[in-house]
Amino acid sequence: MRLHMTDRVRPSESDRLWAIATLRLEAEFLQRHVKRTDAPLAEEYGTYSVDLALFVARLRDVRAVESLALVSDIAPAVPSALAEFGDAAVDPVLRALDVPFLRRGAAYTLAKLLESGRLSAENAKKIGRALAR
Repeated sequence: MRLHMTDRVRPSESDRLWAIATLRLEAEFLQRHVKRTDAPLAEEYGTYSVDLALFVARLRDVRAVESLALVSDIAPAVPSALAEFGDAAVDPVLRALDVPFLRRGAAYTLAKLLESGRLSAENAKKIGRALAR
């Protein structure tokens, strides 16, 4: 697998872009799977998904915001990474709030964003309204 062959400390630009795109594809696949079957995937797949999400979270690359928002419930490092992006993470995480099985992770991530102090007043209000619903 490409992830296992990637330099985790100094990934190439190609590896960064691959990981970000792959995380999004995997998250979308998982959403479709859960909607269709309501059953978990194999443990090996779960381990791979967590490894990929953690790798992308550690990149601290703003291009990963959309992908990370789709896996905000996978590990605490993901909401922490999203919180560092401040305003750039707000809309993608708000969209995740509307996905039933992502709701809890998205709400937690929105709270982390509020705590981060990296939000405009407008986005802080937007999050407050969304969490109040």
